[in-house]
Amino acid sequence: VETLEKQSVPEVVTCNADVAFNGGRYAHLASRAPGIITEVRVDLGATVDAGEVLAVVDSSDIGSAKAAFLQARSLVDLWEKTHAREQSLFEQNVGTERDVLEAETRLVESRVQLGNARQRLQNLGLSERDLEVVAETNDTSSMLPLRAAFPGIVVERHAVPGEVVTTARSLFAVADTQTMWVMLDVYETDVARLERGQRVTMRVDAMPDRTFTGELTWISAEVDRRTRTIQARAEVENPDGLLRANMFGRAEITVRTIEEAVLVPASAVQWDGCCNVVFVRHTDTIYQPYKVTLGYKQGERFVVEDGVPAGEAVVTQGSFLLKTEILKGNIGAGCCEVDPGANQ
Repeated sequence: VETLEKQSVPEVVTCNADVAFNGGRYAHLASRAPGIITEVRVDLGATVDAGEVLAVVDSSDIGSAKAAFLQARSLVDLWEKTHAREQSLFEQNVGTERDVLEAETRLVESRVQLGNARQRLQNLGLSERDLEVVAETNDTSSMLPLRAAFPGIVVERHAVPGEVVTTARSLFAVADTQTMWVMLDVYETDVARLERGQRVTMRVDAMPDRTFTGELTWISAEVDRRTRTIQARAEVENPDGLLRANMFGRAEITVRTIEEAVLVPASAVQWDGCCNVVFVRHTDTIYQPYKVTLGYKQGERFVVEDGVPAGEAVVTQGSFLLKTEILKGNIGAGCCEVDPGANQ
Protein backbone atom coordinates (compact mmCIF):
# COMPACT_ATOMS: atom_id res chain seq x y z
CA VAL A 1 0.00 0.00 0.00
CA GLU A 2 0.98 3.64 -0.38
CA THR A 3 -0.36 6.69 1.42
CA LEU A 4 -1.46 9.43 -0.96
CA GLU A 5 0.06 12.88 -0.41
CA LYS A 6 -0.45 16.33 -1.87
CA GLN A 7 2.38 17.79 -3.91
CA SER A 8 3.11 20.23 -6.71
CA VAL A 9 3.22 18.50 -10.08
CA PRO A 10 4.63 20.09 -13.26
CA GLU A 11 2.51 19.24 -16.28
CA VAL A 12 4.76 18.79 -19.29
CA VAL A 13 4.52 18.32 -23.04
CA THR A 14 7.13 15.86 -24.33
CA CYS A 15 8.53 16.10 -27.85
CA ASN A 16 11.52 15.35 -30.07
CA ALA A 17 14.26 17.96 -30.09
CA ASP A 18 17.28 18.88 -32.21
CA VAL A 19 20.13 21.16 -31.17
CA ALA A 20 21.12 24.03 -33.47
CA PHE A 21 23.38 27.04 -33.27
CA ASN A 22 21.81 30.20 -31.88
CA GLY A 23 20.86 32.03 -35.08
CA GLY A 24 21.19 35.38 -33.34
CA ARG A 25 24.81 34.60 -32.44
CA TYR A 26 25.96 32.98 -35.68
CA ALA A 27 27.70 35.12 -38.29
CA HIS A 28 29.05 34.53 -41.79
CA LEU A 29 32.00 36.87 -42.26
CA ALA A 30 33.12 38.20 -45.63
CA SER A 31 35.62 40.78 -46.76
CA ARG A 32 34.06 44.23 -47.05
CA ALA A 33 36.11 44.96 -50.13
CA PRO A 34 37.35 42.78 -53.01
CA GLY A 35 41.00 41.80 -52.90
CA ILE A 36 43.52 39.02 -52.29
CA ILE A 37 43.88 37.13 -49.01
CA THR A 38 47.41 37.67 -47.70
CA GLU A 39 47.12 36.09 -44.26
CA VAL A 40 44.83 33.68 -42.37
CA ARG A 41 45.31 33.78 -38.61
CA VAL A 42 42.78 31.23 -37.31
CA ASP A 43 41.85 27.69 -38.18
CA LEU A 44 38.63 25.70 -37.99
CA GLY A 45 37.55 25.16 -34.38
CA ALA A 46 39.52 28.09 -32.98
CA THR A 47 38.05 30.11 -30.13
CA VAL A 48 38.09 33.82 -30.94
CA ASP A 49 37.34 37.05 -29.09
CA ALA A 50 35.24 39.94 -30.31
CA GLY A 51 37.33 42.09 -32.64
CA GLU A 52 40.04 39.47 -33.13
CA VAL A 53 41.59 39.49 -36.61
CA LEU A 54 40.75 36.31 -38.52
CA ALA A 55 42.38 37.17 -41.84
CA VAL A 56 43.93 40.06 -43.77
CA VAL A 57 42.90 41.05 -47.31
CA ASP A 58 45.00 43.19 -49.65
CA SER A 59 42.48 45.55 -51.27
CA SER A 60 43.12 48.62 -53.37
CA ASP A 61 39.77 49.96 -52.17
CA ILE A 62 41.02 50.29 -48.60
CA GLY A 63 44.21 52.02 -49.75
CA SER A 64 42.34 54.63 -51.78
CA ALA A 65 39.83 55.11 -48.95
CA LYS A 66 42.64 55.80 -46.47
CA ALA A 67 44.25 58.26 -48.88
CA ALA A 68 40.94 60.09 -49.30
CA PHE A 69 40.56 60.23 -45.51
CA LEU A 70 44.03 61.69 -44.99
CA GLN A 71 43.50 64.20 -47.80
CA ALA A 72 40.20 65.30 -46.30
CA ARG A 73 41.87 65.77 -42.90
CA SER A 74 44.54 67.95 -44.52
CA LEU A 75 41.93 70.08 -46.28
CA VAL A 76 40.01 70.59 -43.05
CA ASP A 77 43.20 71.67 -41.31
CA LEU A 78 44.05 74.02 -44.21
CA TRP A 79 40.65 75.68 -44.35
CA GLU A 80 40.41 76.00 -40.57
CA LYS A 81 43.64 77.99 -40.60
CA THR A 82 42.57 79.98 -43.67
CA HIS A 83 39.21 80.83 -42.14
CA ALA A 84 40.84 81.94 -38.90
CA ARG A 85 43.29 84.17 -40.81
CA GLU A 86 40.59 85.76 -42.99
CA GLN A 87 38.42 86.37 -39.95
CA SER A 88 41.32 88.09 -38.18
CA LEU A 89 42.08 90.27 -41.22
CA PHE A 90 38.42 91.21 -41.56
CA GLU A 91 38.28 92.26 -37.90
CA GLN A 92 41.34 94.47 -38.54
CA ASN A 93 39.57 96.02 -41.54
CA VAL A 94 42.24 94.62 -43.82
CA GLY A 95 40.36 91.69 -45.36
CA THR A 96 36.90 91.54 -46.90
CA GLU A 97 33.74 89.83 -45.77
CA ARG A 98 33.64 87.98 -49.07
CA ASP A 99 36.98 86.31 -48.30
CA VAL A 100 35.69 85.26 -44.87
CA LEU A 101 32.52 83.73 -46.32
CA GLU A 102 34.44 81.90 -49.03
CA ALA A 103 36.85 80.43 -46.46
CA GLU A 104 33.92 79.42 -44.26
CA THR A 105 32.19 77.70 -47.21
CA ARG A 106 35.33 75.79 -48.12
CA LEU A 107 35.75 74.76 -44.47
CA VAL A 108 32.22 73.36 -44.34
CA GLU A 109 32.76 71.48 -47.61
CA SER A 110 36.03 69.99 -46.39
CA ARG A 111 34.40 68.80 -43.16
CA VAL A 112 31.66 67.09 -45.18
CA GLN A 113 34.32 65.38 -47.29
CA LEU A 114 36.12 64.25 -44.14
CA GLY A 115 32.90 62.84 -42.72
CA ASN A 116 32.26 60.93 -45.93
CA ALA A 117 35.82 59.57 -45.98
CA ARG A 118 35.57 58.53 -42.34
CA GLN A 119 32.25 56.79 -42.96
CA ARG A 120 33.66 54.90 -45.94
CA LEU A 121 36.48 53.50 -43.83
CA GLN A 122 34.03 52.52 -41.12
CA ASN A 123 31.90 50.79 -43.75
CA LEU A 124 34.99 48.84 -44.73
CA GLY A 125 35.30 47.61 -41.15
CA LEU A 126 37.78 50.00 -39.56
CA SER A 127 37.13 50.95 -35.94
CA GLU A 128 37.60 54.38 -34.36
CA ARG A 129 40.93 53.19 -33.00
CA ASP A 130 41.95 52.09 -36.51
CA LEU A 131 41.08 55.56 -37.83
CA GLU A 132 43.20 57.17 -35.11
CA VAL A 133 46.16 55.00 -36.12
CA VAL A 134 45.70 55.93 -39.79
CA ALA A 135 45.65 59.62 -38.88
CA GLU A 136 48.65 59.38 -36.55
CA THR A 137 50.85 57.36 -38.91
CA ASN A 138 49.55 58.58 -42.30
CA ASP A 139 48.97 54.92 -43.13
CA THR A 140 47.82 54.34 -46.71
CA SER A 141 48.43 50.58 -46.80
CA SER A 142 45.88 48.45 -48.60
CA MET A 143 45.65 45.80 -45.86
CA LEU A 144 42.10 45.20 -44.63
CA PRO A 145 41.65 43.13 -41.44
CA LEU A 146 38.65 40.81 -41.16
CA ARG A 147 37.53 40.75 -37.51
CA ALA A 148 35.18 38.56 -35.45
CA ALA A 149 31.93 40.34 -34.63
CA PHE A 150 31.57 38.62 -31.24
CA PRO A 151 33.33 35.93 -29.18
CA GLY A 152 32.76 32.38 -30.35
CA ILE A 153 34.11 29.38 -32.24
CA VAL A 154 35.14 29.26 -35.89
CA VAL A 155 32.76 26.64 -37.32
CA GLU A 156 33.47 27.30 -41.01
CA ARG A 157 36.64 28.41 -42.79
CA HIS A 158 36.86 29.04 -46.52
CA ALA A 159 39.83 31.41 -46.55
CA VAL A 160 43.13 30.40 -48.17
CA PRO A 161 46.12 32.76 -48.60
CA GLY A 162 46.52 33.92 -52.18
CA GLU A 163 42.88 33.56 -53.14
CA VAL A 164 40.98 36.39 -54.80
CA VAL A 165 37.82 37.21 -52.84
CA THR A 166 34.71 39.30 -53.37
CA THR A 167 32.32 40.84 -50.90
CA ALA A 168 29.72 38.17 -51.70
CA ARG A 169 31.86 35.25 -50.57
CA SER A 170 31.75 34.00 -46.95
CA LEU A 171 35.24 33.37 -45.60
CA PHE A 172 34.40 32.31 -42.03
CA ALA A 173 31.43 31.43 -39.86
CA VAL A 174 31.66 32.16 -36.14
CA ALA A 175 29.15 30.77 -33.62
CA ASP A 176 28.74 31.81 -30.00
CA THR A 177 27.95 28.49 -28.30
CA GLN A 178 27.27 29.87 -24.82
CA THR A 179 23.60 29.50 -25.71
CA MET A 180 22.12 27.08 -28.23
CA TRP A 181 18.77 26.73 -29.91
CA VAL A 182 16.69 23.61 -29.33
CA MET A 183 14.25 23.02 -32.17
CA LEU A 184 11.12 21.25 -30.94
CA ASP A 185 8.61 19.21 -32.94
CA VAL A 186 5.33 19.55 -31.02
CA TYR A 187 2.17 17.63 -31.88
CA GLU A 188 -0.58 19.97 -33.04
CA THR A 189 -2.86 18.66 -30.26
CA ASP A 190 -0.43 20.07 -27.66
CA VAL A 191 0.35 23.45 -29.19
CA ALA A 192 -2.62 25.26 -27.62
CA ARG A 193 -0.95 24.83 -24.23
CA LEU A 194 2.34 26.39 -25.28
CA GLU A 195 3.36 29.94 -24.40
CA ARG A 196 6.59 31.85 -24.81
CA GLY A 197 8.64 31.89 -21.64
CA GLN A 198 7.72 28.38 -20.50
CA ARG A 199 10.53 26.29 -19.04
CA VAL A 200 12.12 23.68 -21.32
CA THR A 201 14.27 20.78 -20.13
CA MET A 202 16.22 18.71 -22.65
CA ARG A 203 18.19 15.47 -22.62
CA VAL A 204 20.27 14.45 -25.61
CA ASP A 205 20.83 10.83 -26.59
CA ALA A 206 24.60 11.27 -26.32
CA MET A 207 24.38 12.35 -22.65
CA PRO A 208 21.21 10.81 -21.17
CA ASP A 209 22.22 11.66 -17.60
CA ARG A 210 22.65 15.39 -18.28
CA THR A 211 19.83 17.90 -18.47
CA PHE A 212 19.90 21.30 -20.15
CA THR A 213 17.36 23.98 -19.32
CA GLY A 214 16.09 27.08 -21.06
CA GLU A 215 12.87 28.75 -22.06
CA LEU A 216 10.51 28.71 -25.00
CA THR A 217 11.18 31.70 -27.27
CA TRP A 218 9.24 31.01 -30.48
CA ILE A 219 6.25 29.00 -31.70
CA SER A 220 5.64 28.55 -35.42
CA ALA A 221 2.40 29.73 -37.00
CA GLU A 222 2.13 26.75 -39.35
CA VAL A 223 1.80 22.98 -39.19
CA ASP A 224 4.18 20.72 -41.10
CA ARG A 225 2.08 19.02 -43.78
CA ARG A 226 4.03 15.78 -43.61
CA THR A 227 4.55 15.24 -39.87
CA ARG A 228 1.51 17.17 -38.57
CA THR A 229 3.75 18.78 -35.97
CA ILE A 230 4.42 22.41 -35.16
CA GLN A 231 7.96 23.65 -34.73
CA ALA A 232 8.90 25.62 -31.66
CA ARG A 233 12.23 26.87 -30.37
CA ALA A 234 13.89 27.16 -26.99
CA GLU A 235 17.08 28.95 -26.04
CA VAL A 236 19.21 26.80 -23.74
CA GLU A 237 22.28 27.72 -21.71
CA ASN A 238 25.44 25.86 -22.76
CA PRO A 239 28.26 27.26 -20.61
CA ASP A 240 30.39 24.10 -20.77
CA GLY A 241 30.00 23.71 -24.53
CA LEU A 242 28.62 20.17 -24.21
CA LEU A 243 25.70 20.76 -26.56
CA ARG A 244 26.65 20.64 -30.23
CA ALA A 245 24.65 21.46 -33.32
CA ASN A 246 22.57 18.58 -34.73
CA MET A 247 22.48 16.57 -31.49
CA PHE A 248 19.15 14.79 -31.04
CA GLY A 249 17.12 14.12 -27.92
CA ARG A 250 13.86 14.62 -26.08
CA ALA A 251 12.53 17.74 -24.42
CA GLU A 252 9.88 18.50 -21.82
CA ILE A 253 8.01 21.80 -21.89
CA THR A 254 6.44 22.70 -18.54
CA VAL A 255 3.04 24.10 -19.51
CA ARG A 256 1.70 24.56 -15.97
CA THR A 257 2.19 23.48 -12.35
CA ILE A 258 -0.64 21.63 -10.61
CA GLU A 259 -0.60 22.76 -6.97
CA GLU A 260 -1.50 20.34 -4.15
CA ALA A 261 -2.14 17.50 -6.56
CA VAL A 262 -2.94 14.02 -5.28
CA LEU A 263 -0.90 11.40 -7.17
CA VAL A 264 -1.85 7.75 -7.34
CA PRO A 265 0.44 5.00 -8.70
CA ALA A 266 -0.71 3.59 -12.03
CA SER A 267 -0.39 0.10 -10.54
CA ALA A 268 -3.13 0.97 -8.03
CA VAL A 269 -5.70 1.86 -10.71
CA GLN A 270 -8.05 -0.76 -12.15
CA TRP A 271 -10.55 -0.27 -14.97
CA ASP A 272 -14.03 -1.69 -14.42
CA GLY A 273 -15.80 -1.21 -17.70
CA CYS A 274 -16.86 2.40 -17.25
CA CYS A 275 -14.72 3.81 -14.49
CA ASN A 276 -11.35 3.66 -12.82
CA VAL A 277 -11.20 2.20 -9.33
CA VAL A 278 -8.62 2.22 -6.55
CA PHE A 279 -8.79 0.24 -3.34
CA VAL A 280 -8.30 2.00 -0.02
CA ARG A 281 -7.12 0.02 2.97
CA HIS A 282 -8.90 0.79 6.25
CA THR A 283 -7.46 -2.11 8.24
CA ASP A 284 -5.40 -5.15 7.41
CA THR A 285 -8.57 -6.97 6.40
CA ILE A 286 -10.88 -4.18 5.28
CA TYR A 287 -10.58 -2.54 1.83
CA GLN A 288 -12.94 -0.15 0.10
CA PRO A 289 -13.15 0.55 -3.65
CA TYR A 290 -13.26 4.21 -4.75
CA LYS A 291 -14.21 5.44 -8.19
CA VAL A 292 -11.64 7.99 -9.31
CA THR A 293 -11.36 10.54 -12.10
CA LEU A 294 -7.83 10.63 -13.41
CA GLY A 295 -6.06 13.58 -14.99
CA TYR A 296 -2.50 14.23 -16.11
CA LYS A 297 -0.10 11.28 -16.06
CA GLN A 298 3.39 11.92 -14.71
CA GLY A 299 5.62 8.95 -15.33
CA GLU A 300 3.99 5.98 -13.60
CA ARG A 301 1.50 8.09 -11.63
CA PHE A 302 -1.80 9.81 -12.32
CA VAL A 303 -3.15 13.05 -10.89
CA VAL A 304 -6.44 12.29 -9.12
CA GLU A 305 -8.95 14.95 -10.09
CA ASP A 306 -11.77 13.47 -8.03
CA GLY A 307 -12.61 10.39 -6.00
CA VAL A 308 -10.04 9.80 -3.29
CA PRO A 309 -8.50 12.37 -0.92
CA ALA A 310 -4.93 12.72 0.25
CA GLY A 311 -4.02 10.71 3.32
CA GLU A 312 -5.71 7.50 2.21
CA ALA A 313 -3.66 4.31 1.86
CA VAL A 314 -4.24 2.67 -1.53
CA VAL A 315 -3.32 -0.83 -2.63
CA THR A 316 -0.52 -0.79 -5.21
CA GLN A 317 0.21 -4.51 -5.48
CA GLY A 318 -2.57 -7.06 -5.83
CA SER A 319 -5.24 -4.50 -6.73
CA PHE A 320 -6.37 -6.64 -9.66
CA LEU A 321 -7.02 -9.58 -7.33
CA LEU A 322 -9.01 -7.31 -5.02
CA LYS A 323 -11.04 -6.07 -7.96
CA THR A 324 -11.76 -9.63 -9.04
CA GLU A 325 -12.80 -10.68 -5.54
CA ILE A 326 -14.71 -7.61 -4.32
CA LEU A 327 -16.42 -6.61 -7.56
CA LYS A 328 -16.85 -10.02 -9.17
CA GLY A 329 -20.60 -9.66 -9.07
CA ASN A 330 -20.41 -6.59 -11.31
CA ILE A 331 -17.57 -7.47 -13.68
CA GLY A 332 -18.89 -7.77 -17.22
CA ALA A 333 -22.18 -6.15 -16.28
CA GLY A 334 -21.20 -2.56 -17.03
CA CYS A 335 -20.25 0.13 -14.58
CA CYS A 336 -19.47 -1.14 -11.12
CA GLU A 337 -21.63 -0.11 -8.22
CA VAL A 338 -19.17 0.80 -5.54
CA ASP A 339 -20.52 0.16 -2.09
CA PRO A 340 -19.90 3.15 0.12
CA GLY A 341 -19.22 0.68 2.91
CA ALA A 342 -15.97 -1.16 3.23
CA ASN A 343 -15.48 -4.73 2.05
CA GLN A 344 -13.64 -7.51 3.80
